[in-house]
Amino acid sequence: MVAGQQVTVEYQKRDRYGRIVGKVLLDGIDVCLEQVKAGFAWHYTKVGADAIVRDGGRSTRRQHQF
Repeated sequence: MVAGQQVTVEYQKRDRYGRIVGKVLLDGIDVCLEQVKAGFAWHYTKVGADAIVRDGGRSTRRQHQF
């Protein structure tokens, strides 16, 4: 999906292990959200509700109850 392309990572915080918690964007499109919508990934709810993009996350959350 993004191999060989330049992406932008937007983040405002790190998790308790120091890892970046943010969004990967390709031409302004949230790549992670697109993977969830396509069924290639899912949102791990214990990470936090703020990890879901509010415009697309609600329908995705309903489809993938874990």
